[in-house]
Amino acid sequence: MRLILHIGMEKTGSSALQAAFAETRRAMKVAGILYPRGAYNHNFLIAGIVPPSRFGRVFRQHYAGDDEAVQSDFAAFWGNIVDAIERIRPPVVLMSAESLFNGLGHAGAEPLRSLLAPLGRQVEIVCYVRRPSEHFLSQVQQNLKASWAIDPVRPVTYRRSLAAAVAASDRLHVIPYDRSRFPDGDIVADFASRFLPEAEAELRAATIPDRNASMSAEAMDIVQEFRRVHHADDNDRFTRDTGLLRRRLAERQAEIGGDWRPQLLPHVRHHVDHSSADILWLRDTFGIGFDGIDYQAVAAHPGLDVTSVGEICIVDPARRAALAEVVDVTTLSEPTERKRFRTVFRKQSRT
Repeated sequence: MRLILHIGMEKTGSSALQAAFAETRRAMKVAGILYPRGAYNHNFLIAGIVPPSRFGRVFRQHYAGDDEAVQSDFAAFWGNIVDAIERIRPPVVLMSAESLFNGLGHAGAEPLRSLLAPLGRQVEIVCYVRRPSEHFLSQVQQNLKASWAIDPVRPVTYRRSLAAAVAASDRLHVIPYDRSRFPDGDIVADFASRFLPEAEAELRAATIPDRNASMSAEAMDIVQEFRRVHHADDNDRFTRDTGLLRRRLAERQAEIGGDWRPQLLPHVRHHVDHSSADILWLRDTFGIGFDGIDYQAVAAHPGLDVTSVGEICIVDPARRAALAEVVDVTTLSEPTERKRFRTVFRKQSRT
């Protein structure tokens, strides 16, 4: 009997996978695969391995320092999963929690191994990994959803989290996130063909909404300016008006058409790729290499301090101006203290 635990890393198609898993939950159950209910994904597993101070922004904002609520909710969340496994006794249990990639880096292997051990199953952890510069850019985009500040241009780390995943599991699968190598360019098809062939047809037929589309560099620049002006002292907090602005920018991009994929400035891309020394370990340990990187030149380097999107990305002034036409702050809804996160587990009594 197997437990397959998908842990990301972040921005490697996790939302698409989770949408497919949730949509086909019933069909997978018929095929002997349990994707436990209780939430859209299982990111709340993070509460079982790290203290609340180590949570990501989503959970920190939702619980606002209420450690007692965290403990109560996690006990119910995990208890429901354990009860379902014991009641159904499926051949395969599938969970998806990209929060665990960073969580394992902080906590090490033991908390997760101890949490899963009573289930008595062979634990397989699945992790897709991105090229350092691609991950850095996606992380900047993610940060701008709730902050205007940009972290320094610095190396991306892999080793600490993956080494913990090795120690926490019976087998670790590390796969490069490269859509050109996936069947039909689809991560759901890739995951299903590798790990869930008994439900591959159902998973590949799932309807996957584009919930986590990338922002263009021009949209990133507008969102950063908006946050700096209207939420200068409110970093790491999601607000409704920022979300509405991002949706309007995405709609405007679709109206204009064309290729809006953001691009790092060449020297920034080179710095991230060639200062991320962990890729040497990734290559030597798992045989994973990224095209276009001179591995002989990879070495640790200090970060580069930056303050604006224009210092890391190519921003086209004309395209930015065309996007900015949709920005009218008087029509954006007022921010709320908390966002309703689909990823947060809630007991029935709290819904």
